[in-house]
Amino acid sequence: MKKHWSSISGLPIMLPDEERPLGYLKGAFMDPEKAQLIGFLAGYTKILVPVEIEKWRQDAVQVSSPEAVSPILDILRIEKYGLRRTFLNNKRVLTKSGKNVGQVRDFTFDPMTLYMATFEVSKRLLWLEWDKRIFASKDIEEVTPKAIILNTELEKTVKSGKTVNLPAVTGA
Repeated sequence: MKKHWSSISGLPIMLPDEERPLGYLKGAFMDPEKAQLIGFLAGYTKILVPVEIEKWRQDAVQVSSPEAVSPILDILRIEKYGLRRTFLNNKRVLTKSGKNVGQVRDFTFDPMTLYMATFEVSKRLLWLEWDKRIFASKDIEEVTPKAIILNTELEKTVKSGKTVNLPAVTGA
């Protein structure tokens, strides 16, 4: 069963018999070449590696030891690709031609394989949100430190000269 980031964001990271959390899920890091999650931001400077998660509960993420939460740069893939390139939350999304589609607002992933299935992109100003679109991870051409570049264009000009928006929802 796929998990939505919006449903787990902010969950506490807990040991089985402790009342005090080790941290909270604040963001996600993605391998830019595979669209696979490689870690969750736990606070501001720590990371939770997904293989350390014992159980996804409704109210918390359960881990077996305090060492499950470690410094961010201890993760080799994050060090290799860089923090800015791997951090997924609020990353800009652009078309091949450089047109701004919006920012990543939510995403779904398989908790067993950690592969990202879809990601939701929208434009936002304060609390106003518009132009929401959902893309499959296969729509990613490249991930740079500044943006996710899609392998598609969103608009197509028809013979009449009018611009028609193409649907962004693709098969997952």
